[in-house]
Amino acid sequence: MKEELFSESLSVKEMAYKNIKYQIVSGKIKPGVWLREEELSKMMNISRPPIREALNLLEREGFVRLFPRRGVIVTQITEKEIEDIYQLREVLELFLIKEYFNEISKEKIIKLKNEFKKILDEEIFGENFRMQYLNLSKEFHEAIHENCKNEKIVDIIKNNLEKIHWFRAFSRVRKSFKDSILENLGIIEAIENGDKELAVKRMKEHYIKAKKSLIKEINTILQNTNDIVPKFYKSKINWK
Repeated sequence: MKEELFSESLSVKEMAYKNIKYQIVSGKIKPGVWLREEELSKMMNISRPPIREALNLLEREGFVRLFPRRGVIVTQITEKEIEDIYQLREVLELFLIKEYFNEISKEKIIKLKNEFKKILDEEIFGENFRMQYLNLSKEFHEAIHENCKNEKIVDIIKNNLEKIHWFRAFSRVRKSFKDSILENLGIIEAIENGDKELAVKRMKEHYIKAKKSLIKEINTILQNTNDIVPKFYKSKINWK
């Protein structure tokens, strides 16, 4: 009986964690917004302990900060944060593409190339365009490290990618997304042709450009936040 209850508790915690994290990474909850256990518990219709566990996990991942007796605040995105993430990304992902270049699935890479070209040809910018790009970008980088034997490196990269997508969720500049797609296509072309040196060079250039673009956008976009828990929680998931 105890084991069943424990498993159920973990399941609820996982759902709370994934839901809150999705709202943050997708940009629906803005940096600087306060999240309070009691309100989240009522809105999700679950008890407070799974909410607390989910928030503790999100703090360890760097998405929120906990303040005793006050609540939890969604972490502010800063220029330093972006610099640090991209520095780590450059070291780890460039290492992987060098180390496992010959193990990257050409079939997946070609499929992603066609998908990138498809959304580029649609010439439509908006929420759908942005989410399509972010999902394909995630698949692309996962294709590069999927055969890595070092799980610790992969875990760090996955967390970094989620933070990158969190940053990009605030982008409203069409050109930055189109440029990123073209840069990814250039990297794919080099991988497809078996040119490791060129692939590494283009990926490094892509990181430098993406970092500069993000820093510029974040410094101008993140001006106003409200000290409230967004109402959209009410219609998200029936937790019963």
